[in-house]
Amino acid sequence: LLIILAFSLSLSFAQDDSKIIRITNTQIITPDTIVLDTLTKGEQTYIKLIIKNERKNTVQITNIKTPPGTGASINNQIIKPKSQTELYIGFDSNWIPKTKDFVYKITLETNLIKNINIWVKGYIKDK
Repeated sequence: LLIILAFSLSLSFAQDDSKIIRITNTQIITPDTIVLDTLTKGEQTYIKLIIKNERKNTVQITNIKTPPGTGASINNQIIKPKSQTELYIGFDSNWIPKTKDFVYKITLETNLIKNINIWVKGYIKDK
């Protein structure tokens, strides 16, 4: 019984790997594509991502590029070694171009050699 209880508790505290960006010494590991729930025209929503800096050096987010109808906010632009921060990406379906299916790229510009690209896809239905 104790083993079952310990296992279920560990599952409840596990993080959703599909929303974690890992920056290691040799690579940047991002989710393949984040899928939003269907949005109704006029609806707003957001996703929360965790950015983990597993490097021995500080990572600095210098700029965040978002397409029309989206915005982004980050808790800390300077991510110290072996720490993490939260990134929120908001979506306003009123400002997303009139296509029902969309695939957007959010770009984090950093002090690293490569930018961090996050792909998000979704669907907007009429009211």
